Amino acid sequence: MLALAEDAAGGIVDVLGSGRIPLGLAPDWHLDFRSGHRFPEDWFWRIDHRDPSRPSDVKVPWEHARFHAGLWLGQAWRLTGEARYAEAFAELAGSFLAANPPGWGIHWLCPMELAIRAVNWIVTLDLLADAPALGPSLRAGMHASLLWHGRVIRGNLEVGRHVGNHYVADLVGLLALGMLFGETVEGADWRRLAHRELEAQIRWQVHADGVDFEVHELPPAGGGTAAGRTGSPANGRGRFSSGYARGSVRCSTSRWPIRGRTARARSSVMRMMGAYSLRAGTHPWGPSRCLGWVGALLGRDDARHAAGLAVGDALWLAGPSRVAAGPSAPAAPSGGSRAFPSGGFYVLRSRDAHLIPDAGALGFDGTLGHGHFDTLSLEAWAAGAPLLVDRGCYCYTSDFDSYVAQVSARGHNTLTIDDAEPADLVGFWRIRADRTAPVVERWITSERPDGVEEWIGTHGGYGTVGAPLRHRRAVRFERARLAWEIDDTVTGVGRHRATIRWHCAPAVQVRALGGAWELAHAHARFRLESSVELELTDGWVAPRYGVRVPVAVLAGDGGGPLPLRVATGWCSSGREADGELAGTTEGRGQGGLQPREAWSPEARHCRITPDPRPPRRPGTPR
Repeated sequence: MLALAEDAAGGIVDVLGSGRIPLGLAPDWHLDFRSGHRFPEDWFWRIDHRDPSRPSDVKVPWEHARFHAGLWLGQAWRLTGEARYAEAFAELAGSFLAANPPGWGIHWLCPMELAIRAVNWIVTLDLLADAPALGPSLRAGMHASLLWHGRVIRGNLEVGRHVGNHYVADLVGLLALGMLFGETVEGADWRRLAHRELEAQIRWQVHADGVDFEVHELPPAGGGTAAGRTGSPANGRGRFSSGYARGSVRCSTSRWPIRGRTARARSSVMRMMGAYSLRAGTHPWGPSRCLGWVGALLGRDDARHAAGLAVGDALWLAGPSRVAAGPSAPAAPSGGSRAFPSGGFYVLRSRDAHLIPDAGALGFDGTLGHGHFDTLSLEAWAAGAPLLVDRGCYCYTSDFDSYVAQVSARGHNTLTIDDAEPADLVGFWRIRADRTAPVVERWITSERPDGVEEWIGTHGGYGTVGAPLRHRRAVRFERARLAWEIDDTVTGVGRHRATIRWHCAPAVQVRALGGAWELAHAHARFRLESSVELELTDGWVAPRYGVRVPVAVLAGDGGGPLPLRVATGWCSSGREADGELAGTTEGRGQGGLQPREAWSPEARHCRITPDPRPPRRPGTPR
């Protein structure tokens, strides 16, 4: 935290993958410094901030204007007493007030941004309550601006046909502002409205299995914190179940897999109550801090135990006495496989591996939102590191082509048909209809260390009314041998072409082994075989917003009359020994991939009929 505060005091920012950029303490608040585009200084309702033809990203100036840096400066001043931290915040806040009078410019455009900034300001002003650097005129100016923050949020609540995390963030900000201005008529109205609506939204937006209805592993923005403040048993139950959902997908290294739906990983819940001192996705503890909040604010020892050392935020929120777990605190459930059927996530897990197939809707409530075209896609983590990963979220409005690429089914570990998508994308975050209608047909788990687990899901996203198609994916996991079999089948009528893609994690090295492939990371080797010929191609994933890293992608395709079937299997073929990767690359025997004849009868003869037509360039019609 002190390192972050040191950068903030020097006017250095690092937002959304930009790297450390010296903007100073009086930056151009209307500039997207990554693209060079400057948003107009005008009344906010006149500003178009997401023109696909213009390469710019409004989230860059928005992120800086959320004033996370203010929190770090306030915390640093509280810990050290050094005046320079408070002086830096005073200069930064003063420059913002001068450049952004009420209603003027992009920083009044999105109510969620106002809500996040308002909470951060309120907490920072409390941290700096005794700091001489914040004179009466600056405090009065910030309070006047905060009053207008509340008025703009109240008059522009992001509620309509699609109610999601933006609306919850609005309500959390309005609740904080209502508490600040509680002795005024407006403040009392804001507090009553926000409390009532938060109660309703927490019940509405969190499924019974603990997954947010926007299909995040993260709980809805601000929901759990509001629950802690209001003390509602219903709120606490909804938030805590989300914490348990998170515990079930955590790796033994306490890292969460990168999921496309988690852009998602920069969820505003992490920002809401002002103690988020390390950016989401950049710290090895990652979202474990949410479990720390649950334990501290709701008094749950099992959540405190599961949070481990990731309790920095909870310490600032609740104090040391509410953070420490009791000596007999039970562990949160995390050791076995678990289903989250409402959210569509299923976790096939052993002691040192897990695989997560996705059978959820593409988005929520009829819109894509933060979703991707990842139906029946999967991610795998094994032997201490990620193996197969989701593409993640690289950008929003700065690059429409990159946005389409990150959303596309071609960027996920699933089967595509005829180079098409399972839904029609009609702009940022919008689809014409979700045709997938995924169904989980089979889910068998085992508690035995040498047990076998199975999962089967189907969807119809590639079909039409006159020509229905169905993709069926069967997953088989042998826990003891770290062996997976994936059987993909396409049923329907006519001739079609199917393509399978496997996106390896950035640290995975890939090399050919005769008719198979070796996937190796620092801890183990895996042998991968497929019933179609796979080619090694280049791809990318976004480990966090604004950052792309190259990865290896194994892809293969073929076509013919339906049904078409593809089988893929991979298994551990060696573990690290004395700093070297050891094991048999032949992949036979204990720890190796079973011979194809030993696979299940359904998978044994999975072959795609070769397509006699010549290859075509992408995008050309058949």
